[in-house]
Amino acid sequence: MGAPPATATSTGIHAPGAVHYLGGQNLGANAPVIAILGASDTTAAFGSLPWLVPNTNCTLYTSWDVFLGSTANAAGQTVPNDPALAVPLSVDPALSFLTYYSQLVSLVPGANAPWSLVFSRSEERRVGKGCRSRW
Repeated sequence: MGAPPATATSTGIHAPGAVHYLGGQNLGANAPVIAILGASDTTAAFGSLPWLVPNTNCTLYTSWDVFLGSTANAAGQTVPNDPALAVPLSVDPALSFLTYYSQLVSLVPGANAPWSLVFSRSEERRVGKGCRSRW
């Protein structure tokens, strides 16, 4: 049996003028982590979403619009409230109820050969409403 699926989380306040933090678990010990934030979960620059990563059981669920980078700890988790994974939002009320999507990808040598990548589940985030797991 393989490792448990990687998960994406969020803490903080999802509202204009506030900051929330992306995070995750089961990303691989001390692994580099990239948080992907996107405006769409149906279309990306390269085509339709979701996109199955060839020769793996991994799926990309969000468009690649913004990237944030960090590192998982020895337990394969991101550090709570990691400044590198902070998403500060402008006080602009036009952001209220904006929807975006996020997913984490980590580099774990030997995982999902030949890619060595681990993909988390995706989350839908709504400014002013919080978030929910998508897959």
